[in-house]
Amino acid sequence: MKKILLGILLLIGLTFTSANIYANQGDTPGAPSNGPAVNLEDVLGRVICTVDNYGNVYSLTLNGGVISGTMDSPYCGSYGCVTGTYQGLSFNMHMGCPSGSCIGFTYTGVVDMNTKTASGTWANDGGAGSGSFTMSLCR
Repeated sequence: MKKILLGILLLIGLTFTSANIYANQGDTPGAPSNGPAVNLEDVLGRVICTVDNYGNVYSLTLNGGVISGTMDSPYCGSYGCVTGTYQGLSFNMHMGCPSGSCIGFTYTGVVDMNTKTASGTWANDGGAGSGSFTMSLCR
C-alpha cells in the first residue's frame, strides 16, 4: 500500500512539475507569449520616411516610445514640430508649427506588422475637420 501511495504522490508531483515547466516556456496553446513585445522600432526601424494618402511626407525618428521629426505638406508647407508616442504597434502623432496657413493636427493609428503600413484617424486641432488615413514607407 505504501508503494502505491508513494507512486501516486510521485506521479502527481511530476505532473505538476511538468505543467509548470510547460507553462513557463510559453508553449501552452492559447497562452500569451513570454517573448518581448513588438513595437514600431522593431517593425519599421529607428529613422524612417513615410508618406500618407494625402501626399504628406514625414521624416521621423522612433526611439523608446517617442516619435519626433518633421512633415512636408503639399498643402500647408513644412511642419517642424512632429511629436508623438507609440506603444507596441499603436501610435499618436501631433503635427504643429506649420509654416503655412494651416493649423496643427493629430494622427492616431496602428501599424500592420506584415505590410508595414499604418491606418487610423486624423483630426484638426481646432475641430475643423477629421477623417481617416493610410500611411506607407517612402520608396
